[in-house]
Amino acid sequence: MSNTYSNTVKEVISISREEAQRLKSNTIVPEHLMLGIMRHGQNKVMAILKDLRVDVGGVQRAMETAIKTEGEANKNGSKAKVGKLTDAMSFSKEAENILKAAGQEAILLHSKKVEVEHLLLSALKQKGIPMADVFSSFDVRYDNVISWIAKGHHD
Repeated sequence: MSNTYSNTVKEVISISREEAQRLKSNTIVPEHLMLGIMRHGQNKVMAILKDLRVDVGGVQRAMETAIKTEGEANKNGSKAKVGKLTDAMSFSKEAENILKAAGQEAILLHSKKVEVEHLLLSALKQKGIPMADVFSSFDVRYDNVISWIAKGHHD
């Protein structure tokens, strides 16, 4: 089974880079990926969040706050994420882990390509990152997302 990214995921990754630049980050972190999904708008994750009655605007604000807070905390540390913008913007280790784990989610759900819902599912499995705390505070959990998908909902 192929683990290629769908066109939507490729668009989301591109938007995530723009979000990182907008927020003056030099590394794409998981929160940028989620902001990219939300800014893309027309995708299954947005349908899931709508059906779960999640305040998407609230999630977006919380993600942006998490990025700014994390960037300020790391400014003088070895993991500085805020600073000079570069053309060669890279993914943080956590964002790379989400992208890789999304492939496993795609396989588990018998999908030929990695879709945005697989990014969300892999992100929800991450521990110790601000994005996980944000989703938890809005009651978005792996089990309720996988349940939504299993019920055969379509966007």
